[in-house]
Amino acid sequence: MSAVQTAMLKKKYLTTDEVCRVYSIGRSTLYQKISEHCKGYDETYPTPIKIGRSTLWCDERLEAYYKAKFDKDER
Repeated sequence: MSAVQTAMLKKKYLTTDEVCRVYSIGRSTLYQKISEHCKGYDETYPTPIKIGRSTLWCDERLEAYYKAKFDKDER
């Protein structure tokens, strides 16, 4: 097993549906955040990885993004 595969196994990855459910956002909103041509584009939003036909999101990066956003909004 390669180092990349080992690192991926240690992190938790979510499907698009799980991201939408956990963070209470719609699928279209999620994809607008990562699509450069969309009004809702956010260059700091974590991008997904593709494995075959699956799109997976690193939960650790999403948590950090939303924590930083929440901390900033509270100020």
